Amino acid sequence: MLASVTEEEEVLVHEPYVPSDPLVVAPVPPGAPMETVMAALVNAINCQGDFIRYQNHRLIS
Repeated sequence: MLASVTEEEEVLVHEPYVPSDPLVVAPVPPGAPMETVMAALVNAINCQGDFIRYQNHRLIS
């Protein structure tokens, strides 16, 4: 059995995809202390989390 959906049955509205700038991790100089490397990674993860929350809020609104 095949199912089909016609325009009369369902019309989906999508926002156009607009790619965002890729997440940029601050460069860490070679030989930097582990604390510096970890701080850069934590900041990048936190920024990504903020971005995901922002996108989710836009979808819900």
